[in-house]
Amino acid sequence: SWRGEENLATPAEAARIMEVLFRGEFLDRKTCDAVLAILRKGKPGAIKSALPADVAVAFKPGSIGGVTAEWAVVLLQDRPYVLVVMENYGVGDDATIATKEIARVTFEHFSRMAKATPSGSYVDKPR
Repeated sequence: SWRGEENLATPAEAARIMEVLFRGEFLDRKTCDAVLAILRKGKPGAIKSALPADVAVAFKPGSIGGVTAEWAVVLLQDRPYVLVVMENYGVGDDATIATKEIARVTFEHFSRMAKATPSGSYVDKPR
């Protein structure tokens, strides 16, 4: 880093990678499923810890001094979504606290969408 040689990524690039894996568009479905299974293995992370325990999350956390990132596919029933949070210039637990709040609010939003029609009304789904 001091030599100016940084490993850089953007949230949009990270989200696209996670979307490609979820859709099975990287090489083939079997390979994507294998990668997602590895990413679902238990490990600490702010996104996962902010969600209900029964919601599966395939995610990649990472950090170096002052920089944190979590890339995730949240496997919410009826409304899976990708969430990427990247933070720099972090101090203490600031990034973890912010990421947990972002994950909580995002989950609440998509949970509502999973139960609603495209126009936002809540009706029983046909059986």
